[in-house]
Amino acid sequence: MSASVPGTARDTLHEIALLISAHGLGGQPAPDLVYALQLSAEIAGELPLSVADVASGVLLVEQPRATGAPDAITARRKTCVEIRALIGPTTPGVPARLAAVYRAVERQLFGTTIAREAAIAATAGREASEIEALIDGTFTRGTLTYRRDRGDWLLQLASITAVIDGPRPPTNGDGWTLVDQLLPIVRPLLASMLTGPQFQISIVDPDGVDIVGERPPGGLTLAFLSSLNGELRKSVPKSGPPMSALML
Repeated sequence: MSASVPGTARDTLHEIALLISAHGLGGQPAPDLVYALQLSAEIAGELPLSVADVASGVLLVEQPRATGAPDAITARRKTCVEIRALIGPTTPGVPARLAAVYRAVERQLFGTTIAREAAIAATAGREASEIEALIDGTFTRGTLTYRRDRGDWLLQLASITAVIDGPRPPTNGDGWTLVDQLLPIVRPLLASMLTGPQFQISIVDPDGVDIVGERPPGGLTLAFLSSLNGELRKSVPKSGPPMSALML
């Protein structure tokens, strides 16, 4: 296990896992949850996350969405209430950080044949989408991230997670070329599953290095795909030609 740095997912999630190990939930030990937190801590690593961020995030997750939810989801919402009680009072946190950690966990474990890890991935994806929906309302944010160990891209947008075959990220950071290569592959999929009129997908190279030689936590964003009322637009961060528009 890598050294913990305060304010990171690794440090925070291990801290909460220790709390649960020591006190249990509902008077009972929770070994599966402790395992999930420990695994998530190592996957999310240096992503920013504080105890307050977790408390604010699970506060959103614990809210019932509809009647007749499966028992497992109802139980999970109750667990979120218990986690907040264990954490105790905090200053307001940033729930989007917990959603980003969940997405990193889902991305790493999605497609695994290990049932325990597949369940963690599914829970992480669902809870991330719930937090994102409450934060952004009708505007949906997603990512299309290259998974180097698998040689594919993973699209995470609202409640949709899909594997996409596409080109490797360019070594020169050319986001315009990359988005042009990915567009014909992604556009039909987006047209069939849009969850709302407005969204933005960040195209991310997890091992990319920025112009000053730094590797940002979570990866380097090379380009964006955005939609406003059915019009799909592509752009690149920082500098470049004006944004160009394409129709779905």
